[in-house]
Amino acid sequence: MPPKKPPPLPRSLFTGGGPLSPSALHQPPSPSTVHPANIVDAHCHGIPLEHFPELQNKPPVTGSVHVGRSFSSADGSRWGKHLTVPACTVDDDPDVQATTTVPAIDLIVPCTGPLNEARWGRVDEAVNRLDGGRQKVEEEAAAGTTARKILVSGLLPPPLTKPSEPLLNSAEYEAHCGHLSQLSLHSDVVLKALPPIVDTRIAGPGAWWEDVHELERVVKMYIGPAIEAFGTHRIVFGSQPALAPSDPAIAVPVSGAAWYALLRKCISELGEESEAMTAVMAKNAEALYNL
Repeated sequence: MPPKKPPPLPRSLFTGGGPLSPSALHQPPSPSTVHPANIVDAHCHGIPLEHFPELQNKPPVTGSVHVGRSFSSADGSRWGKHLTVPACTVDDDPDVQATTTVPAIDLIVPCTGPLNEARWGRVDEAVNRLDGGRQKVEEEAAAGTTARKILVSGLLPPPLTKPSEPLLNSAEYEAHCGHLSQLSLHSDVVLKALPPIVDTRIAGPGAWWEDVHELERVVKMYIGPAIEAFGTHRIVFGSQPALAPSDPAIAVPVSGAAWYALLRKCISELGEESEAMTAVMAKNAEALYNL
C-alpha cells in the first residue's frame, strides 16, 4: 500500500507575517546600519581623525596613535588615550632588546608599487627578526606567554596599480594574496588598514582611482582576503598612509574621514557585523596599545 501523502501546509505559513514567510526569516543587517561603537585612529602622522568635522554622524573618536620614524624607542609618550610611538621599517635593523618592554611594535613596509619576491623576503626577515620566528611564537603561546604584537603598515591595501578587472587576473594580486596568507601564520602579526597610495606614473592612464566606486571595488579586493587570513581581531584602522608621501607623483586618493567611511562600507558589505566593525575600528587598537 503506497504511503499516504502528508496534508498540504496552509498558505498562511508562507505569506504575510507567517512563521515561514520571507519577512519572518532572519535577515542580515543592512550594511548602512553597521557602525562601530567608537573609533581609535591607530595610525596618524598629521591630523588625527577626531579633527575632521566633515564626517557626519560618526561614532566618538576615543583615542589616537601618532606614528613616526623620527622617534627613538625612548620617545613613546601618552596623554590619556592618545599615544606617540616610534616605528621601524623592513629595511631597518631594530634593536629587538629595546622593544621587549612595549606591547606592540610598528613595522612599516615602504613601497610605491607591487612587492617583488625580494621585498616580500625582506618583510619575512623583519618579522622573524622581531618575533624570533613562528616556532618561537607558537611555543610562547603554548606556555601562556603574552607575545608582543607586530603591527605591519603598508600592506593593507598595498599601493594601488590597477583597476579591479585587470587586477583580478594579475600576477601581482595573486602574489599579494598568497604572501599575505603566509604572513598570517605568524599569530603575533596584525595588519593596519590604512589609506592607499597611488604612484601616478605607473597606475595610469585614466586616473581610475578618482572614481570612488572603482576605488571601493579595488580596496574591497584587498580587504576581503585580509579578513579571511587574519580575522577582524588582527586588523586595526588608521586614518593616514603608512608614510607621509614626499614625492608629488604619489597620490593619496582618500584619507582621514573619507577613508573611515570607505573602509566601514567595505567591511560591512563583506558581511561583518557591528562587533567585528568595532574591533577593527577601535577595540583591537585599544588592546594592542594599552589605551
